[in-house]
Parts: sequence; C-alpha cells; structure tokens
Amino acid sequence: MIRNILILTAVILSLLALSAAAQVQIHSVWTGSQDNLWDNQFNWDPNIVPNNSPTRTFKVTINNTNSPDDNIEFWMDWKTITIDVMYCSGDVDLEIGTRDLILLDPNGLTNFGELEISGEGVDHTVIGRFINTQTGYFEVSGEIEFLGDVINYGAILAPPDGMLCAENDLINYGTITCYNGEVSAENLFDNTPGAVLQGFGLFYADTEFRNRGTLRVYGGPLTLASAGMINNLGIITNASLTSINIAHIGLPLDFNNYGTLRINQGGGIGIDTNLNNQPDGVIELFGGTLAAQSISQPCGADFSGFGGITGDVNMINNSLIQLTGPTNIIGDVNLENDAALEISDGQTLITGPTVNDGAINLIGGTVIFQGGYSGSGTLDYTPGVYRNHFDINADGIVNMIDFALFSHSYLWQAPWR
Repeated sequence: MIRNILILTAVILSLLALSAAAQVQIHSVWTGSQDNLWDNQFNWDPNIVPNNSPTRTFKVTINNTNSPDDNIEFWMDWKTITIDVMYCSGDVDLEIGTRDLILLDPNGLTNFGELEISGEGVDHTVIGRFINTQTGYFEVSGEIEFLGDVINYGAILAPPDGMLCAENDLINYGTITCYNGEVSAENLFDNTPGAVLQGFGLFYADTEFRNRGTLRVYGGPLTLASAGMINNLGIITNASLTSINIAHIGLPLDFNNYGTLRINQGGGIGIDTNLNNQPDGVIELFGGTLAAQSISQPCGADFSGFGGITGDVNMINNSLIQLTGPTNIIGDVNLENDAALEISDGQTLITGPTVNDGAINLIGGTVIFQGGYSGSGTLDYTPGVYRNHFDINADGIVNMIDFALFSHSYLWQAPWR
C-alpha cells in the first residue's frame, strides 16, 4: 500500500514538473545580426526562434530605435507564429504576408514607435489585442484585421489602400486619420473625450458608434456608418466644401445628438434617418447644409445659424431655433405650444407647410411661406440690429431717403398732383 502511494506521489510530482516546465517564458530580443528573417535563430537573443510550444512561451521585444533597418520579415516554414506578447519600438515593418500572428497575452502587440504591418498578402491577420501607445504611430498597409481589441493612444493613418478592422472593440484615445481609407470595429467604436477622428473615407461600427471626442471631415467626403446606434456626445464638423454622410445599415435607427454638430459653408452633414437634437445638444449652421428625414428640436437644445436645412423641422414645446441669415428650409415646419422660431437679418424660405402654434419672431428678417401658413400662434415683426424693415433702399441706414421712397411708393397722393 505504501509502495503504491509512493508511486502515485512520484507520478503527480512528475506531472507538476511538466506543468511548471510548460509555463517557462523566454524573453526574446531582436538583434537582426544575420538577415531579416524571423525564423533565423541567430537574429534573436537568446538564439531561439520565438514560437510557443508545450514547454516554453515567448515575450518578444523588437527595438529598432538605433538601426537603419526597418524590415522584419515573417517568412517561415510554419503557417502561424504564436507568442505571448510583442513590444515594438523604433521603425518596424512586420512583413507577415498571408501568415497569422497569434498573441496570447492581454497586452498583445504593443507599439511604442513607427509600426507598419505589410507583406505580399493583401489580408493580414493578427490574433490578439493591439495597443498603440502615446508615442506610437501605426500606418495601415493593405487589409489588416485584429481578432481582438484595438486601443489607440497615439496616431493611426489609413491611406487609400488601408483597411483596419478590429473584430472586437476599437477604442480611440489619440488620433486616427483616414486618407480615403477604412477603419472599422465589429463591436463598439468609441472615440473618447479629447480624441480625434479626421480625414475622409469610412468609419464603421457593427454594434455601436459613439463619438465623445472630435470627428472632423476634410479633404473629401466621409461616411460614418453603423448597423447599430450612432450617438454624438462630442463634436462632429466639416471643413469648408466637404461633407459627412451618417448612414444606418439595416434598422432605420434615429441619430441622437447630445453634443455639437457644426456645419460649415459649401458642405454639410447628411443623416439618412431622423435627427433628435437632445436637450443640451447644439446645432451650429455656418452656411452649410444639414439634412435628415426629420429634425426634432426639444426644450433646452440650441439650434442657430444660417444655411440650408433639408427635412421636416419639429419644434417641441418651449424649444427655440434662431436663424441669423439667409436660410432655405426644404420641408415642413411645425411649432408646438410656446416654441419659438426667430428669424433675423436675412430671408428664410420654407417650402413645405408651416403650422405655427407657438411664435415666429421676425427680428429684421423676412420669411416666405411657400408651402402655406396656418396655426394659432403669433407672427411678430421687430427691427433688427443689422437689418431694419424701415431701411427701404437696403443701404443699411435708416434716414429721410428711406422715408421719401416709402412715401413715393405707399403713401396716398392727391389726384391733382
């Protein structure tokens, strides 16, 4: 009996020893002393090619800060490389081709320098998390898919041939620039406070797109799309002569603005569904065009400026819209009780029917109800700071010349004169 126990103990200890051996991690440092092949053991210190096995795992450091060589090629005899974690510094080009790089540690592939993933293959796959630190710069080459999270604290560039996809979440704390490229997430795409998404091309989220930082389009048209919710809690704006299209794929979910939409001249923001400007939400028109199926303006939200408005405008009780220059509204306008539409220093054209149960205040402005006017609300005229109804000749000055023109045109004249 004792002998059997001793044998069993010896077997258990042997299994424990094998298990411990399987947990040995080797810290491999790239030396690049022979060539740029990953599968050359003399390019590593120690001289072992990093690739996990049942008895050992690898933590890899590639520091190319002081070397003119920036190419590390992943041409090897096996199909994939599996390691725990990789840290890259300096100028590094991981040429993995059509091979897969598997990273098991939560830190995954962490970049501190200038990193590019390229190779002969069009589609490159990294299985694990990618972290681009504050000092990191990552340029997308071809189609790169990370089967995990992408977390960016630094700068990412997606050029015309660049398509970056995170199979899980994409969290941006830094700057992501699209130069006619594509950046997408299969789950959440979150642009955090202080972070920047910019350029032109495509930003896509399969589950939810959440902008809490700044999204700025310039250089060309930008599409922001999602199969789920799209919420703005930060700033979305366009440079002059550029536009952004906000598209919902599948279910026609409303677009909610809790932050600021800033629309500049010559371009615009187009939304393919309804726009709900939430309380404390801000819409600023600077000569551009805002388009949606309908625009809902509640109490507490700001909506001001001039330009183009395409879509039905629904003003909820106690809400306010201030138009401060020439504006065309292509759609219907509905004012509920105590809602106020102020039109100052310009002419507003409304093509659809206007139902006013609140107040329309013309402050040196004019309005054309091309689609008709009805309702129980008020329509008031008062002089404006820059434009006055008594400025008959529209020279910006109210004087006797205006009175003479008014008298000549409108006042009664004796028949014998």
